[in-house]
Amino acid sequence: PYLQGLAASLSVVCDGSGVLLLSTNVQDIRRNGDSLYLHECRPGALPCDGMQSLAESIFYAIPGLRGYFGVDLVVHDGVPVVIEVNPRVTSSYLGLYRATGANPAVWVIEHLSGDAAGSIPKNMRRTIA
Repeated sequence: PYLQGLAASLSVVCDGSGVLLLSTNVQDIRRNGDSLYLHECRPGALPCDGMQSLAESIFYAIPGLRGYFGVDLVVHDGVPVVIEVNPRVTSSYLGLYRATGANPAVWVIEHLSGDAAGSIPKNMRRTIA
């Protein structure tokens, strides 16, 4: 069912032992007739309070999760409700690129090779584990 609230997403990288929360994003979801579509993703626009533990919980709930993944959620009455977990590059990837001018794939490679923070811009970095 449709859930009223703030459309949001998380951009996350995991290496099998922990996760690096790259960005907390606000999504501008619009209606076109009976359909909804993503108009814009604003990286770093969602307050990250509680999002670290949410990303970590998702990581522990899905065995074998590794690499870049996105989480779509709705913040309903101040509570994040996970809609889906996408174990792949998501549309927020483009927003991260536009916001930083850097290729997020580099961050994924750096994180998976053991350089947890690497070249991720400090205003985008949200370390969990």
